[in-house]
Amino acid sequence: MPLGSWSSEQIRNAVDSSLMLTWSPGKARYGIPIITHGDGVYLFDDKGKKYLDWTSQAVCSNMGYNIPDTVIDATMSQMKNLPYVYGGLGISEIRARLSKLMTELLPGDLQGMVFPSSGSESNEAAITIARRHTGKFKVMNWYRSYHGGTTNSQQATGDFRRWMGGDYVPGFVKTFNPYPLFWDFGGTTQEEKTQMALNMLEEQILNEGPDTIALIQFESVGKFQRNCF
Repeated sequence: MPLGSWSSEQIRNAVDSSLMLTWSPGKARYGIPIITHGDGVYLFDDKGKKYLDWTSQAVCSNMGYNIPDTVIDATMSQMKNLPYVYGGLGISEIRARLSKLMTELLPGDLQGMVFPSSGSESNEAAITIARRHTGKFKVMNWYRSYHGGTTNSQQATGDFRRWMGGDYVPGFVKTFNPYPLFWDFGGTTQEEKTQMALNMLEEQILNEGPDTIALIQFESVGKFQRNCF
């Protein structure tokens, strides 16, 4: 049967026996809505109910759900001409052009682009590069943070759900976010509180040993959204 032809009952039956969720309790799959389409910042389910998407999904839909025709046409053209080429066996024009554009946009002499397929993979690469470049091994992250679901990126994650997958990978150090929930930094102005947060981070770095820290990895935008919603 073509896509779009299944009934809601068929979808629910398939979900019941075949589908698992990520970062959510498994039983939630019985109650979450069946989303059929999106329009702008809204999502619609199989009953026609309209939802305002506060999360932008994994923050990758923050421009809304109306993809410009130019993007759709470019995507379809690439899929027809060359849907995939392994980086170690060949190079494509679109990859070369995007790499050059990124080099021109980034400050200083930053260059040499890698395009992973997910945020987890990106953070795994960042951790590996930092450790290899510095010869150090510790990675510092905020408690309230999310960096992915693979081994190192999950350990870098401060989200409490990392415990479910095992909290056993060494070399990761958690630090408090600069916007605490149940206490306040000293100071009466934003500048004073900022300096206090920096002082606390510096003290933790000194206690850990600056010569052991390969990477300080903070997720600023994502945490603002998660704490707000």
